[in-house]
Amino acid sequence: MIYEISHTENAEFNLFLPPSLKLTIDFMEFWLDNRSFTVNELLCFETSPNAAAKNLELLHAVIPLCLASRGHYKPYYFHETPKAASLSPMGYYIISPHYLILFSEDLSTAQILESEDLISYYRNFFKNLLLQCEPLTQCSSDMAEVLNEYISVAAPDSLHIIMPQPCIGRYISHNIVEKYLNRSQLPLEPYLSLIDQHYSFLRQVESNYYTIFTEEGLQNLIESRTCDDSPKELIPYLDQSDVCGFLKKLYQEIETGTVLGLIARPTQLHLPDYLSIYINPQTGLHIYTTLKFVFGSYCCNIHITEESIRSLFLDFFHSLPESNLVYSREDTLYLLKHHINQLEASIKTK
Repeated sequence: MIYEISHTENAEFNLFLPPSLKLTIDFMEFWLDNRSFTVNELLCFETSPNAAAKNLELLHAVIPLCLASRGHYKPYYFHETPKAASLSPMGYYIISPHYLILFSEDLSTAQILESEDLISYYRNFFKNLLLQCEPLTQCSSDMAEVLNEYISVAAPDSLHIIMPQPCIGRYISHNIVEKYLNRSQLPLEPYLSLIDQHYSFLRQVESNYYTIFTEEGLQNLIESRTCDDSPKELIPYLDQSDVCGFLKKLYQEIETGTVLGLIARPTQLHLPDYLSIYINPQTGLHIYTTLKFVFGSYCCNIHITEESIRSLFLDFFHSLPESNLVYSREDTLYLLKHHINQLEASIKTK
């Protein structure tokens, strides 16, 4: 039924589903097949003592849908205890253009209704519910909008970022930005001021600057000479000498303790190469697509302010330095120095 309706141009689904009903793969496949439809979903975030892990499971389904749909999946959330969220015996539903499907929580019973009046009633009821709930994510694909989002969610006193490449943004000066933007096809304004402002925020962070990356991502930065979390339209290929200079500064700041940079152990912590993940203690969790994503960087960016998710990710970041998920500071410096030496040798032979 969903397959059939997804072929309808600009169809809309409104969902409130029991936790055991997973439609993530189905919707993802339809969006990746370039179907044009929208899904609004109401999610119940638990308030029990063990809520964080269960709420994280919801996020596990939300992120792929946001990415695959490029903003056409719109989740909203409310907080409630599990029992209060399912007081009705058929309290879960899918509202489609032509059908209303009601579910019991255990999925033992379902009812398909085609009454236009009933579908309209449920649709209006659902829309009113959304007005009382918070959007779980905010998605944008416009480069200028995304740069503004980067700026608006930045904190002047902390940066926590995890992605395969090391975060070298704090070493990109105004002159560097202007140099590479002049090579691109984009006009200097508004992008020059926006990019410069974005990187200036990173330069201002004097403590609590976390960059968790992989050795593979480090090697990719050196070989590809691209910043994966910036579109090539903004910053084309970097000069080898600039990459080397950025990495030397990173090494120095990790060594002095200004930056907490650690390399993930490849067998312990896998980082998807198509995402960069920021966590800000004030503004929440921010997920950006990179150049490795199938639709490119800045095509879909997810911003989540829900408190239990924010706290969970922040605690995870703070636990990393003492965990076996990452190499020690000394081992990270050793690996970083090794790659810098190789890069310098490569530059000298040219």
